[in-house]
Amino acid sequence: MNAVADSECWRTAGRLLRMNPFLALRTKCGFLYSSFFLVDRRSRLLADIKADRELVRPLADCLCDYLRRTLGSDLAGWCLCTTPRRRHRDDFHFASAICASAAETLGVPFRAGALASRTRDRIDTTFSLAANPPEHDVVLFDDIITRGITMRESRRLLVEAGHAVLPLVAIRNG
Repeated sequence: MNAVADSECWRTAGRLLRMNPFLALRTKCGFLYSSFFLVDRRSRLLADIKADRELVRPLADCLCDYLRRTLGSDLAGWCLCTTPRRRHRDDFHFASAICASAAETLGVPFRAGALASRTRDRIDTTFSLAANPPEHDVVLFDDIITRGITMRESRRLLVEAGHAVLPLVAIRNG
């Protein structure tokens, strides 16, 4: 962990989130994913984090750093996707903004809207693959993971469509 989080982008993001970088490979709902930060008692409220546009660039930098260190500098054939948008009242979607920024820096496509939610409910939501990415390899990114169902179902849809999926989460809640 310390070898990855030793750069300024990780320290900057951690200060803004009021969290220490806590890179972890975890399992939830039957799949493995990597997370960058862990919520603790001194962390900012998650709703505040998701509404803070100033956090987009620092978290995008962490995402870029992680991908370069794990996958290398040649990301040809990869794309970025987010889990489906739900419950967003305005046009700003935190995870999409992070992915769009990271995709521009990395020179890879961001497939916004590849995954969709048919309902806005937190429980028993039905997800679908709205636009199948042409790339074989997909970085599936979510800003925050709590129960893991959204990430699990999004990953399942991409895997069933024939993709290799690397699930990443900025913040692990609990």
